[in-house]
Amino acid sequence: MASLSELGWLVGSWHATIHGGTFEEHWMRPTDGTMQGVGKLRVKGETTFMEFLSIEQSGDQLIIWIILGSSSKGPPRTVKFRLTELTDKAVSMGASRE
Repeated sequence: MASLSELGWLVGSWHATIHGGTFEEHWMRPTDGTMQGVGKLRVKGETTFMEFLSIEQSGDQLIIWIILGSSSKGPPRTVKFRLTELTDKAVSMGASRE
């Protein structure tokens, strides 16, 4: 059984060089059955992609809802993923088949 308490190491700010720019992600601590985060991709001084994330406890599973978008340009879309692997330094999610 996966638990939100196992994701405490994810709290804080992260960044990586990817897709020709810098991706930044910020996570709040897990409380009351949810954990929220926000991310954005910056390329050449412009935000080209953004996401809002919520990891939620659902019985013995963790579900992550990701709202994908591009900096207030066009409608966002929501994607649901299920936890497939959890270690003390990594979380793997797979697209939900529902």
